[in-house]
Amino acid sequence: MDTDVTKTSGKSIPMWVQMLLGMVLGVAAGLAVAPEGIFAVPPDILVPVTEWIMLPARLFIALITMIVMPLVFCSILLAIAESDGFSFLRTTGLRVVFYFVFTTIVAVWIGITLTQTINPAQHVPESWLAGQTAGIETLADAAHQVTAQKSVPQLIAEMIPANPFVALLEQQMLQIVIAAVLAGLALVSMGRKEAEPFLKFCQSVQGICMKIVYGAMMAAPVAVFGFLFRLTVETGPDMLAALSWYIGTVLAGLLLILLFYLVLVTCAGRRNPLAFLRDIRDAQLLAFSSSSSAATMPVSLSTAENRLKVDPEIARLVIPLGTTINMDGTALYQIIVALFLTSLMGIDLTTGQMIMLSVTVVGAAIGSPGTPGVGLVILSSIMTGLGVPPEAIGIILSVDRMLDMCRTVINVTGDLTAAVVMDRWAHEKHSG
Repeated sequence: MDTDVTKTSGKSIPMWVQMLLGMVLGVAAGLAVAPEGIFAVPPDILVPVTEWIMLPARLFIALITMIVMPLVFCSILLAIAESDGFSFLRTTGLRVVFYFVFTTIVAVWIGITLTQTINPAQHVPESWLAGQTAGIETLADAAHQVTAQKSVPQLIAEMIPANPFVALLEQQMLQIVIAAVLAGLALVSMGRKEAEPFLKFCQSVQGICMKIVYGAMMAAPVAVFGFLFRLTVETGPDMLAALSWYIGTVLAGLLLILLFYLVLVTCAGRRNPLAFLRDIRDAQLLAFSSSSSAATMPVSLSTAENRLKVDPEIARLVIPLGTTINMDGTALYQIIVALFLTSLMGIDLTTGQMIMLSVTVVGAAIGSPGTPGVGLVILSSIMTGLGVPPEAIGIILSVDRMLDMCRTVINVTGDLTAAVVMDRWAHEKHSG
């Protein structure tokens, strides 16, 4: 079955061109009707108009989100059940987890080095800074709810879904991944005859999910238009100017991570980096517009198997697992924001605090759900431990959506890079 959800037929316009066109038109339309635009629309009219323009985008995300969890479960289960089982998980599974931890540590190191070198906090105008933290109490409340005090044993125990259906409803990605691993190992230990009906059922579910994604991708350019239109309308030029050094630091860090990935693709994956970027552009554009690595996961999986020609067993394990725990862009962003805000508040971190902050950010990034904006909620709790009030997140809240889009691109690119590297290592092992 053809599962390439980004493929176009005949002489139709390639999907990446359609999405790029949607992005450009969305920005242009947003600039034109924004309060400072040529065809400025009054806010009382602009707000409902934006809501209607965003409707296709919200429907698109809802449709993709609907099938992400069953697709993750079936993909990982089939990858394990159709491979060497325990041996495959022990080699490829452990290797990819250590790989993800390593790249996250590299991302945090890049963020620390850049922030200490550029020091973006010293470039923020004091006149603009006054009053920017007002009205952000709801964010602090959300962070408090998310980070309610739990012991380490409790957190470990909660990794096993006591009720898989609740885990599905609440989009608990890590729990679904663990359930899929356990189910896959159980199927391997069964006889092929007993396991065959359930395997065929999972194959059918996976096929249905990919067909739904294929249909949803037809509306992707319209959804991209809506995402970029709203972003442009909501982000004013004064805000961008005041936080330009902070924004530049984050973008520079994300660019360095991208270059690091291309080195891995070239040296460890033995691929042409430019060809790699060309093959993954559909997934990158969707990640940029949706700000959700989870929503992009079906396209990433299709890209890995059909464009990058990664072994399906490797792709079906690495891509869903990467969507769950591989958040290098988020890790870099969180460390930069933490250092930026502590510097802005005049807080000097000791070496011990810096080390603890780095460890916390690595752990928080690995545990972050791949959904839009969740990094801010987690970051709010981290800042409390450093003496920075959670309300201070309001200083960078207005530009977070734009940076969220950029760091999601890096997260998704990291998943595809890992798939290429793991695929190469697996082939070298078999050929050796």
